[in-house]
Amino acid sequence: MATNNTNTLSTKYELSWASEHLLYLAHPIQPSFPDVSWEPLKEVKVIDKGLRANSEKNNLLSAASKAITLTPTIGTELQGIDLRQLSDAQKDEL
Repeated sequence: MATNNTNTLSTKYELSWASEHLLYLAHPIQPSFPDVSWEPLKEVKVIDKGLRANSEKNNLLSAASKAITLTPTIGTELQGIDLRQLSDAQKDEL
């Protein structure tokens, strides 16, 4: 006589589904919203250092050993520059 495996599988599925949902109902997860308030944001004055730069970039280009202009969109590759040793004027132009 052959056993009916579909009954066994459906019973196992129903039990696992029921146990998962009963566990959720027994311990519902609810969000918590802490009561936190901050002072309003203040306006911060920002100074763009690039506006102080020389448009010819003489200071920065003089520090480079080699300058390769790639494209107007990508820019120029500078070789031989140590970024740690740049002056403030060179950083502005960078």
